[in-house]
Amino acid sequence: MTNYKNRGMFLEKVINISNKQYLERGLALINKVPTPTSINTRKGTARYTEKSTVDFTGVSQGTFIAFDAKEVKTTNFPFSRVQPHQETYLINAYKQKGNAFLLILFTKYNELYRLNIDEYAQLKKGYLQNNRKSIPYTWFKDNKRPIISRNGIYYDYLNIGNYVTGGGY
Repeated sequence: MTNYKNRGMFLEKVINISNKQYLERGLALINKVPTPTSINTRKGTARYTEKSTVDFTGVSQGTFIAFDAKEVKTTNFPFSRVQPHQETYLINAYKQKGNAFLLILFTKYNELYRLNIDEYAQLKKGYLQNNRKSIPYTWFKDNKRPIISRNGIYYDYLNIGNYVTGGGY
């Protein structure tokens, strides 16, 4: 049986570091969305009470941001890793002119990629028509640039690390 307990914890931690660095530079305000839970104090257990939307939401330079972070140990990104309610939320955010995307960390290669939700939807449609259930790592390697550290931002996934904001308070 696969243990999903700590899956994605590393990526979540480094994204939180990046988010703090964005905030300190006045570039973005992005927060982790808590998953609604209910705690049973008698049994000392907790359970999810409803599905969460996505991992992170916020705003940068007046634009709404929503994204989900995924870690994969394989050489592909399975479509099954994005839950239908997450995909719907991201597509709706995109339709409202928001910046909606997935951050995918291929742990085998230690490479992080950003996949905008409209690209994801097109790839999913095309690959599923050809009976593929995932996006191969080679597609990312051939079509995307890995997200890197820039100007003191751990992972500059918004690609704004070299901007400086003015007019401070």
